[in-house]
Amino acid sequence: MDLSSASEFADEYQDWLEGHRSSRRAQWLDIPVGQLERHPLLAIAPDRAVRAAIEAMNAHDCGAVMVVRDQELLGIFTERDALQRVLPQGLDLDRTTMAEVMTSRPDVLAESATLAQALRIMARARYRHLPVLDAQGRPVAMVSMRRIIQFVCEAFPEEILNAPPERHSGTFDLDGG
Repeated sequence: MDLSSASEFADEYQDWLEGHRSSRRAQWLDIPVGQLERHPLLAIAPDRAVRAAIEAMNAHDCGAVMVVRDQELLGIFTERDALQRVLPQGLDLDRTTMAEVMTSRPDVLAESATLAQALRIMARARYRHLPVLDAQGRPVAMVSMRRIIQFVCEAFPEEILNAPPERHSGTFDLDGG
């Protein structure tokens, strides 16, 4: 056993216990999601048809819509819901309501939640979208994996643009020839 790495781990762990930040942690991970650029809130009533939600998502180039009534978040409807709950069952897009196919009581983030917290939840649960609520529990934004990636690219353009190319980037011959 390498004692130097064991003691390094112990030092890092002790620093974490005492609340010291690791010098290797990227500072942007601690930015609250409430500070990300906000797009207009895309929300729909629970009695609206699935078609209306899909049309709104397409019009706003967004992969999810919040289902809201009287400023209360009831659920979320995503591209994944359309692919897994609507299309396979052949549901009528004009007669099926959001209340029937939405994900009820979705996981949410507070405006004060950090990007690290958002990424952890999204990665573990395989979400691409999470509603953001204000201190009163009202929906104020939707954070998406795409928006977080855009933020990182905008915050660190030199690091992104100057990253070395992938060894296997480019097109692949799918026919095996």
